[in-house]
Amino acid sequence: MASKRYFALVCFLWLLGATVALFAYPSIGEESLLAKSDIPVSTVVWSPTEAVFATAWNNAVILWDGKTNEILSVFSEHSGPIKAVHFSADGAFLLTLGQDNMIVVRDVASATGETRVIGSGFAPMHDALLADRSASLIIPRDGVETSLYYRLRLTNRFTSHLLLETDAPVQSLDITKDGERLLIFTQDGTLTLINVKTGAPLAIYQRYAQSLIAPHFSPDGKSFIAALDSTSLAITAIGGEDTLTIRDSALPVHAAVFSSDGTHVAYALKNGSVKVINVFSGATIKAFWTKLP
Repeated sequence: MASKRYFALVCFLWLLGATVALFAYPSIGEESLLAKSDIPVSTVVWSPTEAVFATAWNNAVILWDGKTNEILSVFSEHSGPIKAVHFSADGAFLLTLGQDNMIVVRDVASATGETRVIGSGFAPMHDALLADRSASLIIPRDGVETSLYYRLRLTNRFTSHLLLETDAPVQSLDITKDGERLLIFTQDGTLTLINVKTGAPLAIYQRYAQSLIAPHFSPDGKSFIAALDSTSLAITAIGGEDTLTIRDSALPVHAAVFSSDGTHVAYALKNGSVKVINVFSGATIKAFWTKLP
């Protein structure tokens, strides 16, 4: 499995509705149909180790074996639909955020060690992350104050440190694999790059405010992809300018993600297709439609 270029499956959810399928490049288009449900799939994410992946149906999260595609565990702690699912950088822990404004962190191997964090009842959280493996969380707990939450060893309780207060609610977060830099995307289209250790802003970008595409770092953390406008995506070098602009009149929607080796980008389109782009040449490598039974 590690020899193939895998993309985060969330890219395909808008197309698949209540069906979960696996895709790999260069064999992309050869679907492995896993399951169908009466309830639409909201999120699918791969573990960084590629040993497992997780899917979210309504308020339940299913953990799958990445090699056999068999179900390992089913969790249903949330009282409402799940909004975000993330693995820790080492794949050891799984974080889920629900519409109930509750965050649950679990040990993947044992399915135990549950940690719960409750957000404000007045400001909904749209995303949350595991910061450095399992020790810390990054949470926009009141919507606009993104904070680092870390556990105190003696009391086993969490304390917080404010990283950045934004003018608009936080829409999405992404962090580099080394846990040093964080992208904070707000609903007014502002994308802020900060140093996680100091909270110092490193750069500010203006991106497409109405986009449903969450900005994502490349695997090496040296660039990120985000929507420029309703028909354009841009790969931007950290500390530099846009290195590639992808324009598509079919309208990119919902997700754009790097392959595991960072050489390609896959994105879903409003016309029901998925495209794979070479990030160096900008050439379309593959365009296809999902085939459902």
